[in-house]
Amino acid sequence: MATYQWVEKKKSPIPKEIQEKFSNPWVQQILVCNNVFNFETAQRFINPSLYIPTSSAELPDLDIAAQRLLKAISNQELIGIWGDFDVDGQTATTVLFEGLRNLGANVIYYIPVRSKESHGIKLSSLKEFLKNGISILLTCDTGISEHESIEYANQQGVDVLITDHHSLPEILPNAMAKVNPQRLPEAHPLRTLSGVGVAYKLIEWLYQLSGNNENYVTLLDLVALGTVADVAILTGENRYLVQMGLRLLQNPARIGLQEIYKNRKLQNGQITETHIGFYLAPLLNALGRLSDANPIVEFLTTNDLQKAKVFAAQLENINERRKLITEQITEAILSKFEQNKELQNQPAIIMHHPDWEAGVLGIVANRLVEMYQKPTILLSGNDDSGYFGSARSIEKLNIIQAIQENADYLKHFGGHAMAAGLSLEADKLSSFQAGFYKTVLNVVGDTIFQKELQIDGYINFDLITKDFVRELEKLAPFGPGNPAPLFASKNVIIEKIRKMGRKSEHLKITAADALKNIQELIWWRANQEDFPDEKIDIAYHLHSSNFQGKPSVQVEILAIQPSEKTLFEIRTKNEELEVIDYRKNHPENQEWLEKYDDILWYQEGLKQDFSPAQNRLNLHPADTLIIFTIPPNLIELQKVYITVRPKHLVLFGNEPLEKSVNLVIKTIIGMLNHVINKQSGLFQPIDIAAATGQRKTMVETVCRYLHAIGQITLLEHPDTQWKIKPGGEKDAIKAGLYEQNIKFLHRETLAFYEWFKEVDLDKMKKSLLDF
Repeated sequence: MATYQWVEKKKSPIPKEIQEKFSNPWVQQILVCNNVFNFETAQRFINPSLYIPTSSAELPDLDIAAQRLLKAISNQELIGIWGDFDVDGQTATTVLFEGLRNLGANVIYYIPVRSKESHGIKLSSLKEFLKNGISILLTCDTGISEHESIEYANQQGVDVLITDHHSLPEILPNAMAKVNPQRLPEAHPLRTLSGVGVAYKLIEWLYQLSGNNENYVTLLDLVALGTVADVAILTGENRYLVQMGLRLLQNPARIGLQEIYKNRKLQNGQITETHIGFYLAPLLNALGRLSDANPIVEFLTTNDLQKAKVFAAQLENINERRKLITEQITEAILSKFEQNKELQNQPAIIMHHPDWEAGVLGIVANRLVEMYQKPTILLSGNDDSGYFGSARSIEKLNIIQAIQENADYLKHFGGHAMAAGLSLEADKLSSFQAGFYKTVLNVVGDTIFQKELQIDGYINFDLITKDFVRELEKLAPFGPGNPAPLFASKNVIIEKIRKMGRKSEHLKITAADALKNIQELIWWRANQEDFPDEKIDIAYHLHSSNFQGKPSVQVEILAIQPSEKTLFEIRTKNEELEVIDYRKNHPENQEWLEKYDDILWYQEGLKQDFSPAQNRLNLHPADTLIIFTIPPNLIELQKVYITVRPKHLVLFGNEPLEKSVNLVIKTIIGMLNHVINKQSGLFQPIDIAAATGQRKTMVETVCRYLHAIGQITLLEHPDTQWKIKPGGEKDAIKAGLYEQNIKFLHRETLAFYEWFKEVDLDKMKKSLLDF
């Protein structure tokens, strides 16, 4: 697994005028990094009202498209918008539909269904769409590589107007207008527009030609949503558009967004690009990933409150399903990858499974890129229909170019530098893999497996104040091209950890720095067990918060690492570690124990073979660590080793419970019955996990499954214990999903057992420190 290399950014010289106007040294550095060298430029950077927008007409073919649309509006010709199912495509479709409709256009739209059509313009779907009698096919966030479908539309007498922002093919399609910012010079301020940004620029120009010079700005909320969701570079025109759109999002006029704010508990007046990226975009993306995104246009344009309420609730349910499926696929891939040396040694990750939900593969690929710093391609589909999926890249590799170099093996592909989609015949996969691996090695060599964590500065906690953070946030929105400042503190001691979130999936940490300053921090999607007992270094972002009307600073952890002293001690001990292997040949008696004085016997499961045996909850340093039962996964094994820090490691190959998944469920149910009868229904899932030798997620999922089948009623409290009582209401859909997840988690645990029993000792020692 890749590890971060923490690198402190080099300081740039600061012009005197910037020093005089901005006292905060980190504000000075961020401005200079954005090529802001004087106060006038700084004002335009901070205040979008002072920015001079670039003329829409500078986009190639934009005026051609606008003139044809104006003619269609005048003649009441039917305009057909062809969109895309991600948030950029959803918002682009809505911008075009709402903008054209408000000009009096006769307009319809279609967004492909991902599970049936994937990205682009599938010819069979286009034929159906053309039956509506459209005169113009207007694309958004797609079209620039769709030669066959565009040629067919031409043959039917339909004028094709492409608005897209994806990488250009070698030969552009034969369309009346090909509006794509990639046709502009690289330094042009419109070059990095998202799909919705291009759509907005077309509407902006149409309104200006029509004499409506103001009405179109109400669409900027959608532009901000789509641009941030597409992870577009937030400099130049994109920065301006997002800044203006965020102003509208503070108090949204759209009823649909108002309902999302209520469901997500978002406060008016407090919305930032972070809320788009972490709350709004995943919710809307889930629709396109797992369902039909066409209703999103009506949702974003409706004035019907009841319709908005119902659809907003549906979005939440789809998003919950997306989370669960994403976790399943991620864990399956991690398990397979960690146990397969051949996969680990390749310069890229390319994996296929016929049962993977294609709609979430981009999310999973992103996670793998973050973890391993390798370009990643994940594919679904079968031998008959062919394979299709998503690709994500590292900073050093333009993935669409790398894919293009191997286009001979593909049916279809499209995308941009960091993300792409592709499809191919099943029998072409091995050839494509070989070619893609070669391309990656030629471009980046073997230096891609460690990502630099760019630290803006090492500070102590006493510098973290509301005023300090407000000064930094004047430079928002942050994102690609203008990354949020990342700070770090060294030699931090964790004093208290508290779980938070509806499912206890987040942590609130109280910590002290080297000068004994106390600070509260939050770590999203983290486990309490991730924190070692020793001093650590913490890297984090700073945000203003107004939770429950109280202004404060929210410190969000991005990464931790053992302090230099702790790392040195761990690595030194690992080099000197003696490993005694009893995994396949158990000793006949316990005489072998007599040579060891300071022992920690690790054993989980209901049976105890040694007293006193310890589980994961009561570990402590010892000279000799005996792993008598196999932990449920590599992470738990690493935690045991890091906590105990032994000189001698004795390995056995015993499993804590029998292999039957039904027995695992039955055992957990037995412990839950004890909880109900003896503990008033109060418990912590980690306690049952340690007692049974299972993953905590397994115990939690079994509890949620029992709740869904009506066997228990479960109250998950993030700050205290969980509470259960007998009986409850049934939810068949959720029960089915949880049952699948239980079987999946069980398979992954069994796979780790087999790896633990078979892996050679050198690989075992290396894996202990690969955290």
